[in-house]
Amino acid sequence: MDKKFPSAFCIPVQKPNHVGRRRASTKPSTRMSSGVPNYAKEYRFCPSCGEEKLTERVPDGDGRSRLVCDACGNVMYFNPKIVSAALAMTEDRSRVLLVKRSIPPVGKWTIPAGFMEIGENSSDGAIRETKEEANANIRITSVIAVYNILAAAQVQIMYLAYLVDEHVEAGSETSEARLFAWDEIPWDSLAFATVTWSLEYARSNLSNIDSVHPQLRTKQMDGSYIEA
Repeated sequence: MDKKFPSAFCIPVQKPNHVGRRRASTKPSTRMSSGVPNYAKEYRFCPSCGEEKLTERVPDGDGRSRLVCDACGNVMYFNPKIVSAALAMTEDRSRVLLVKRSIPPVGKWTIPAGFMEIGENSSDGAIRETKEEANANIRITSVIAVYNILAAAQVQIMYLAYLVDEHVEAGSETSEARLFAWDEIPWDSLAFATVTWSLEYARSNLSNIDSVHPQLRTKQMDGSYIEA
């Protein structure tokens, strides 16, 4: 995958997930929740009729503002992206797999992760990303965390996994793959807050890691987070 975990949790411009045909009203979107993610704010052309007539407003009967075409009335709907990640350890739990990114943010360390592909489930996505980024084979056992990143319109599913063997090497989007002891993790050089959260949670629960309840956390629009 060529677009993963963009810097500062901002997703690159992508095509919309779904296009509807609901007729929009001229009702202003003030004090309404927005259904338009940050990455779509710059969309200009309607994917239905091709006219440069997109505005953000609330369609009739809706509770959120949407991108609406003033020419044909087409309403665009967007949904959160699903990220699958693997927190992969050695069988004795003494070391954890990290990869150094060669895509932005370049040089930062992360656990293998990326957006799900069409036609795969979330655990298969984590296995695939680990193979792509670290050339490693893993055995997934459970979910260690689920994080909602509101500003990026992402849901990140972190899987707990064990390495089938200890062979790891960099892939096309990484410059290095390495097994770190827990006290060797480069905490100040981790790519994203969710990587730090999942590693800290796993390290604090190593004794019962296979039965621990997943950490559930939401990063809110203002950057703060809540446990839920």
